[in-house]
Amino acid sequence: MIDDTAKTPFDRLPDGRPKVPDDLLERARKLSAEDIWATVNEKEGYRNQYADGFQIVPPGKPLVGRAFTVQFMPLRADVDELVQAKAREHGQKHLMNQTAIGMLQPGDVVFDDLFGKKMDGFSVGDNLFYYMMVSTYKAGLGVDGSVRDLDGIAGD
Repeated sequence: MIDDTAKTPFDRLPDGRPKVPDDLLERARKLSAEDIWATVNEKEGYRNQYADGFQIVPPGKPLVGRAFTVQFMPLRADVDELVQAKAREHGQKHLMNQTAIGMLQPGDVVFDDLFGKKMDGFSVGDNLFYYMMVSTYKAGLGVDGSVRDLDGIAGD
């Protein structure tokens, strides 16, 4: 992650992510999606950074914060053995979605990448969502895939 964000001008959080300043996040909260898109696409050269089909819950609420991406790859025993061994090297007994929740900082927006999976898998239901929102001071969640208990989550 540090290699991928080597050009950041910001300090880093304990896990290595860039610590985008709170005042910059507050400024972003007042911008439209078009303003932000024009900056990252045209001025910064981030082309092809697009995903669609997301549902905003509740509608009209801006989603602004420091990105915390969790990737749920389809399980492969050979890769899982390596990932779990690396987790043990860093003091984790076993990697699971609660591992990521324990790493969250106030202001983080969690992005769960399930590769669009709709059947037989989800990253969060209303109980885990509650703990995510407590940890991040209700910053938000984005999911590329299915979500369980959407009615309960939408009420939070």
